[in-house]
Parts: sequence; structure tokens; C-alpha cells
Amino acid sequence: LPPCYQAANHQLLRQRLGRLRLVAGEASEFLLSAAGQSITKASLSNIFEYVSPDEFERVSFSLATRPTPLRLVFWNLLQAQATRRTAAVPLLPATSAALGAQDACFFFGGVRVLEYAGSSVAAASSASQPLALSAA
Repeated sequence: LPPCYQAANHQLLRQRLGRLRLVAGEASEFLLSAAGQSITKASLSNIFEYVSPDEFERVSFSLATRPTPLRLVFWNLLQAQATRRTAAVPLLPATSAALGAQDACFFFGGVRVLEYAGSSVAAASSASQPLALSAA
């Protein structure tokens, strides 16, 4: 089981519940915002299952403009997003394969781990444009 579901971690999670902050909106939009710069790790579940490959690459490229580093994990069952490392898709293939090979239910197949180094110069134009992760 993932650590968040293990009984041994229940008390610690309960103690830290007050740190939880709910934010309504697009995940990528928040990660690009000033408030989102404090996030260094994000699990986006299967959010990219529902966008086109072009939209995925656009969002990935926008995340690469963040001034702060970000490690991102997600999984896909229906679409093969981030199948290889490109300038816009900083895939960690060995880490992705290792996580995907772990004994888990089918739903967690197609694991992808991306690592954005953080840009010393954030592209203001990219950050100011809203990103939509829903297929239109």
C-alpha cells in the first residue's frame, strides 16, 4: 500500500491534517502560480488521460518554465503520454519503469515520473496564460 494508506502512518497524517489546503482550479495553473512555487512534488493521478498529446506537451512545456524545480508523477492507462524524454517532457525513464514494475493494481500502470529542473528565467507569457487540462 502507498504510505498514505498504511496504518503505521495514520497518526502522523492525522497530526498533519491541519496543513492541508484545498485549492479549486486547474492543477497546472496552480503549479505555475506564485503560490504553487512552494510545491516541489506533485502526483497528478491520471489527469493526463483526458487530454490530447499536443495539450499534454503544451502543459509540460509550461511547467518547464517554472522558476523552481518540480518532480511530477502520473499514470495513464488509455493514452501513452510521455513515452520518451524530450525538451518539453523531462521523463525519468528508469524511475518510471521501477515504479511501474512494483506490484500494484492495474490502475497504477503506465507510471511516468517527470523532473523539471526549474528555470532561472520564468517565461512570464506562459505563466500568465491559463492552462486547461480538459479536452475541448
